[in-house]
Amino acid sequence: MRILLLGASGRTGAHVLTEALSRSHTITALVRRPEVLQTHPSLTPITGTPTQKADIQAAFASAPSSDPIRAVISTLNNGRTGDSPWAKMTAPPNFLQQTTRDVLDLMQEFGCKKIVVLGTNGVGSSRANTSWLKNAVVDR
Repeated sequence: MRILLLGASGRTGAHVLTEALSRSHTITALVRRPEVLQTHPSLTPITGTPTQKADIQAAFASAPSSDPIRAVISTLNNGRTGDSPWAKMTAPPNFLQQTTRDVLDLMQEFGCKKIVVLGTNGVGSSRANTSWLKNAVVDR
């Protein structure tokens, strides 16, 4: 299956990339710096940023019509100045919301029906704004 991976050069994305390739998936990875990715015959790096809808569209369009992108995996997260979950954020405040909205719009345009989105809602200070039900599930 051809998968569009967003966040492939990040900590979690690198693990997802390695695992997907080991399972014989074909990966299109939208990254700002493709030189940091491993090289693999089943990996197509596309230079761009998920903050630009046109770059996401270019990633979808890069797949051949005989093997279109069938799923999206987003391992994006709000960037921070350090490793602490309380470090100052460097991403725009609506980064994940806008990126996900753009991806969903383009998925419809390109006929892609599957998406997996990494989420950290409920971690750190966001826990107070998370529903009791979600907190109960996460705590189990």
